[in-house]
Amino acid sequence: MDIATLLICHSRQEHLAKVLEALNESDRPLNSPLLIYSQDSPRQVRDLVENFNIVNKTIVTSDGFNFKSTKQAINHNMFNGLKYVFDNFDVDACLVLEDDIVISPDAYSFFIGMFDKFKLEKRFRGVNGFSVEVNPYVSDRDYVRVNYGFGWGWAISRETFDFLGKYWTGLEDEHWDFLLEPYIRTGFVVVPIRSRILNIGFDSTATHTKNDFQLGERIFDSYQTKVLQKQIEFFESSAIYNWRIDCFRISQASRNRKLLIYFIGWLCYLLQRIEIRYPMISPTYRILIKRYFTRF
Repeated sequence: MDIATLLICHSRQEHLAKVLEALNESDRPLNSPLLIYSQDSPRQVRDLVENFNIVNKTIVTSDGFNFKSTKQAINHNMFNGLKYVFDNFDVDACLVLEDDIVISPDAYSFFIGMFDKFKLEKRFRGVNGFSVEVNPYVSDRDYVRVNYGFGWGWAISRETFDFLGKYWTGLEDEHWDFLLEPYIRTGFVVVPIRSRILNIGFDSTATHTKNDFQLGERIFDSYQTKVLQKQIEFFESSAIYNWRIDCFRISQASRNRKLLIYFIGWLCYLLQRIEIRYPMISPTYRILIKRYFTRF
């Protein structure tokens, strides 16, 4: 499994320096490409990415003056960064980081291990690196499968990106995760019990709510968990994984429950495609998610 890294940055120099340092200290393979995608960055940030000594680095810059909104700019950067990676590098997957996402020293072992394990399963959509669970009684190589989208240190396969590219253009004036999540919910994402990322962006440089700050503390606690059990192989855990009310475990679910979750996922995806194509239609898929994905 060959994996590249897309690092999207803007203006936060101190955060970005910590992210780059963590990448250098991680188990990133030497032949793994790193694409730093920079939009409207000030001179200090440009100097940092140009001068930072890290192997296999490519820098791409983007101007944001033509975008209608911040969400459109971010959506454009995410799509174009991923497209650049899969068009220019012979890789199977891409790990996506932002300039406030610090990875653990063993992050690549986890991401690559999960892709190696699930790459042939048709419902596999990708891997998330974050967790809010604090459980020292499970191994640091434990994971679960969930029916949720991407966020805060995530990796996507070439196959998943190719499917999304059938309708995702990067020009939409919309949040990228809004566009991706319904399709991701038609399958499963693998998540670790112990977080492989640390979000250092919950401070005055970001526009987060108090609840987001508390979430950042939960991720930090998971990242810092002292693991009591060690094992060599990755293991699909039966441990609790509580993320949010509409995030359901695929692991250990009955066959009928899995099929129902996947069915509702596909229904939501199809309704979203209709809603985007015909904006006058009511937000049916979001109503469906609220009514059904919170009642299992």
